[in-house]
Amino acid sequence: MSNGVRLSASLSIPIPKHNYEKFSILFEYKPYRKDDNLFNFDQPNIFYLTRRGFIVTKVDIRDTGSSKGFLIEREYTIEELNHCEHVIQQLAKYPR
Repeated sequence: MSNGVRLSASLSIPIPKHNYEKFSILFEYKPYRKDDNLFNFDQPNIFYLTRRGFIVTKVDIRDTGSSKGFLIEREYTIEELNHCEHVIQQLAKYPR
């Protein structure tokens, strides 16, 4: 990100059936640590959605889980929303 903060993301990408196949992206952006114990709970759902043609993206909010930076003092600040918007812009560039 432009301010040096690194957000941690996981992508689950379907295998295309042909070279020009496109996929929709499902995007989750929250502070609940994408890699903790809930990973085992979420994984069957992620596989299910990926097998049906969705790219599943999970992003840890700044200073939660594997993301870097310092935690913003409250939810839904302009800065946090700007980070989310930046991630969405990057995902929109993703070749799919």
